[in-house]
Amino acid sequence: MPRWLSRSVLVTFITVVVILIMMRMTAPERANLTVVEKAIRDSLTPVQDQFTSMLRGTRGLIGHFAEVDALLAENEDLQQQLGGLLSENNQLRENKQSSDQKVFCA
Repeated sequence: MPRWLSRSVLVTFITVVVILIMMRMTAPERANLTVVEKAIRDSLTPVQDQFTSMLRGTRGLIGHFAEVDALLAENEDLQQQLGGLLSENNQLRENKQSSDQKVFCA
């Protein structure tokens, strides 16, 4: 991507975010809406609700994958610990057998 294009995309994004923040801060709820404003509000509410639910679903899905990734890492760590503990257990059993044989032979 050309450098000027990436700068223009970044500037556009920042400008849009700033404008949206300014609109949100300077537009308090009004009680007396015109018929046109009510129609626009009422027609866009379901669309906004759908986008909001899609966003929540996406966050949930991403959270699920992050949780699965963390569980896989924990599982790998536990498998390594298990391997070490099994090895240590086998070593202790061999030591016990060897000491039992020495006592039996003596």
